Amino acid sequence: MAGNSNATDPSPAQNAIAFMAISPLRFIFPLEPFTQHHNPSLKLMHMPATSTTEEIAQLTKRLELLQERAESELRQKLKEARAVVTDLEMQLSSITGRPSATMIKAADPKRWAPITDEQLEVMILFLLQKEGQDGMNGKTIGERLNQNPLRIRQWIKKYPAVLKRVGSGPGTKFFVP
Repeated sequence: MAGNSNATDPSPAQNAIAFMAISPLRFIFPLEPFTQHHNPSLKLMHMPATSTTEEIAQLTKRLELLQERAESELRQKLKEARAVVTDLEMQLSSITGRPSATMIKAADPKRWAPITDEQLEVMILFLLQKEGQDGMNGKTIGERLNQNPLRIRQWIKKYPAVLKRVGSGPGTKFFVP
C-alpha cells in the first residue's frame, strides 16, 4: 500500500502548499499576490502607464503649482499681517499723539515726489530763467527742484532740444535757449 497512490494522497504541489501555509516562510514567500488587504498601511499608488519622462514632467508641473500656491498663501498672510501692523501703529499713534514709523517714512523729505515729464519741463525752465543766467549742471538742477539728479539727466537726454548745452561731462552747463 505504501507504493499505491490513491485520490486521497496529496500531490507534491499540495504538500508544498500545505507546508507553506504552516511554515514561517509564508511571510517571505506568500502564495497569493501581495495586495493591500494584507497590510492597508502599505497601499501602492496607482500610476498610469506613462513613460518615466512624462511622469517626471507631470510631477515637476505639480511641484511648481504647489510652490506657487504656497507663495500666494504666504503673500496673503504677509498682506494681512501688514494690515494688522498698520492698524496697531495707528492706534499707538492716536494714543501717544506721535506719528508712527510708517508715517515718518512716508513724510521723508529725502524722497522725491513723482512728477510727469511736462511738469518737470516747466520746473526746469522756470528754475533756469530765474537762477540759471550762468547755467547749471544736472545735479544742481535736481537739488534745487528736490528731484533725483538721475531723473533730471534722463529728462535732458529724452528732450535735448529744450535746453542749450555748453560743455561735456559732469561740468556740462544747461541754459534756457
